[in-house]
Amino acid sequence: MICMLRPFSIKRGLAVFAVLLGLGLVCCGKESARKEIVETRTVPPATAPEAPPPSTLQPPASQTGALQWTAPEGWAKAPPTAMRTVNFKVGPAPEAECYATVLKGAAGGLELNINRWRIQMGQEDRLTEEDITKLPQITLSGQQVPLIEATGSFTGMDGEPRAGYMLLGAIGQLDGRSLFVKMVGPEATVRAQKDNFILFCESFK
Repeated sequence: MICMLRPFSIKRGLAVFAVLLGLGLVCCGKESARKEIVETRTVPPATAPEAPPPSTLQPPASQTGALQWTAPEGWAKAPPTAMRTVNFKVGPAPEAECYATVLKGAAGGLELNINRWRIQMGQEDRLTEEDITKLPQITLSGQQVPLIEATGSFTGMDGEPRAGYMLLGAIGQLDGRSLFVKMVGPEATVRAQKDNFILFCESFK
């Protein structure tokens, strides 16, 4: 027996198939829309900034008590520089100054540095070791050292000579270091400050 499908049944089947197909496509589209790509990464824990080297945390020697001094009355403290541990303006002349420098080791030795200062003052003759022993002695950092005096035309770091100047200086040793104390300026001012220079040197400890 052969059954014949009615025309309206074929149409109804096609309609149902179309609906089901449409629903399937819609569902697939919604499923695709829900897909996500998730990226994960490990974040290292926060760390504190690295501390500077211990040497940068140490104050200058003059602030740690390793080197102490007393400034004479009337001296005006000036800012220290890279080479000057302590720096003062002295007397009425603004050019007159007195400062101390601390260097490691012998820093060239007594004879070399005394003659270097004399050359700065235009003194060409060199003092020998024997000559230096005959210089007047003062106290610097608890020890007897020669007092250096020189007059003439002073030539500083700028290379420009200044006539009519005077230099007072002293060099001592302390704890494997060299202590240089130097005053330079117009002769009248420096000569008037000579006693204060000696007191300043005696105050170092």
